Amino acid sequence: MSRIEIRRERGVHRVTSDKLLRTAVSAALGAEDSVGRVSVLLCSRREIRRLNREFRDTDKVTDVLSFPDAQGGGDIALCVYKVKRQAREYGHSTEREAAYLAVHSALHLLGYDHVTNKRDAKRMRKREEEIMAVLGLTR
Repeated sequence: MSRIEIRRERGVHRVTSDKLLRTAVSAALGAEDSVGRVSVLLCSRREIRRLNREFRDTDKVTDVLSFPDAQGGGDIALCVYKVKRQAREYGHSTEREAAYLAVHSALHLLGYDHVTNKRDAKRMRKREEEIMAVLGLTR
């Protein structure tokens, strides 16, 4: 069984339940038969931008970052501002957006790469949709 820790940067508001985030990450890991340890940080625009700049040499705000470890787990940073904004843009709840980004990021922890590998992008999208359906959070 995976161990999933949820943390919030001080002053960051709740956008969904910790239970849903744990369930989403666990479903993604389970779909790939992984039992890694994952830490999810819910953070501000300022913090995600700092992390993006420090670890990816990209000075901009992003929705989610993944930092895999060698054991099939790792760290996820999820920007609460982007969760709220994207939920409005896509016309669904913040719960669905947060769960989707958690699933997406967990798949990155497991090695999926939609950025540089177009074949992986299709596999990743299909897997995300399957996992979201299991969670009852379809579009």
